[in-house]
Amino acid sequence: MGGDLPLEESLRLFEEGVRLLNACKRQLEDAEGRIQVLVEDGSGEVRVAELEVEEQEEEEQG
Repeated sequence: MGGDLPLEESLRLFEEGVRLLNACKRQLEDAEGRIQVLVEDGSGEVRVAELEVEEQEEEEQG
């Protein structure tokens, strides 16, 4: 492609990319909300705990 797209086509593709990005973010957030991990505590017992996920956006902005 090499930057040879007309402006209207570039804008259309950019908008499509933004829609896809937002859809992926929603799916990832839904998946993260369901993820659980097994954690072994100090007594050797295994329990189920919520997975703690750092927010990458906060790191990028901070």
